Amino acid sequence: MTDTRYCTTCGKSNDKGRFCSDCGAPLPEPVAAMSGAAAGRTRSERGRAATAPPPPEYAPLKTPPEPDPGPGPVRAGEQPPPRSWRPLAIASGAVFLTATLVAVLLLALTGSSSDSVAPAAPKVTAKQAALATQNLYAATSRGQYYALLPAGWVKATLPTRPALQDAIAVKSAQDESQTIIVGELAGASGGVSAVAKRYERELTGGATPTYSSVVGFPGARTAWRINWTAGASAKGAYFISSCQRRYLVLGSASAAAYAALKNRLAIVAAGLQAQC
Repeated sequence: MTDTRYCTTCGKSNDKGRFCSDCGAPLPEPVAAMSGAAAGRTRSERGRAATAPPPPEYAPLKTPPEPDPGPGPVRAGEQPPPRSWRPLAIASGAVFLTATLVAVLLLALTGSSSDSVAPAAPKVTAKQAALATQNLYAATSRGQYYALLPAGWVKATLPTRPALQDAIAVKSAQDESQTIIVGELAGASGGVSAVAKRYERELTGGATPTYSSVVGFPGARTAWRINWTAGASAKGAYFISSCQRRYLVLGSASAAAYAALKNRLAIVAAGLQAQC
């Protein structure tokens, strides 16, 4: 095979030499011929490239839609656009209307609340029962005075007489015979001894008190105390003067339990203080 090279300057063919025989320019280096095997591989690769399946086409990426910013500001005189929450509001209104109709129907079937059975007495919790066994007291505020009442005791029924204002009644969570009542004697005036004499018959029912005397409390305060018995119960009362008001601390218990109640009654009476 002849090694023919062409001059890149003038185009003359040259069979040999490194320079052009016509213009003297350097000739390009000869290109080595490929062997038959290499040429076969080249043709085979070209054939595979021609017969290879085209690359898969991918769908273009879709840009997620931007969130709806909602209706823009409404100018004066323009009607606001419809809201997407209207269906939800309509559904909520339907649920509320249905619940109302059901409540009215139940009330018509069961009768008014005034015909219902009176609520039962409050149940005593385990904590109240535990506190009732301890000599602990809880501060309470009623109307124009503060008082210390036994912790863990529950509310009891107030007596109708004597007439008391801002009164509270509690009973022991372990022994319901033990009760303490505290309240202001409405309209009472004068010294504690005179007040005690005025209410003594009303409290004792005409029974003669087993004890009736003045007692002293810390802070140079005084009160009048009376004790009496009524059937199987023992009772005691303190008449207290504080800030130009008169207060009553009344206690009752069975004869066997009155000794413990008497100490609690004295603590409650000593701790009562009017708001001057």
